[in-house]
Amino acid sequence: RLDPNGANTTYWFEYSEDSLVGGIIGTMTATQTMNGDEATIGVKVDVTDLRRNTKYYYRMVARNEFGTVVGGSVSFRTK
Repeated sequence: RLDPNGANTTYWFEYSEDSLVGGIIGTMTATQTMNGDEATIGVKVDVTDLRRNTKYYYRMVARNEFGTVVGGSVSFRTK
């Protein structure tokens, strides 16, 4: 979920086969923008070209005039 806190906010997802420990990422999705007048909403993005039977880690990053927030790392495994 993302709350723009009254400011236009740009957000994206970072994902990798590595655990993202130390802040090193593999790939970024395209950035998206949320109007500051919007309420807290769930956000999502479609990702393609993932390898089969592979564990991936991802996190959301959001940036606005108040700063940058990096979400916690979450994992999933492709089929």
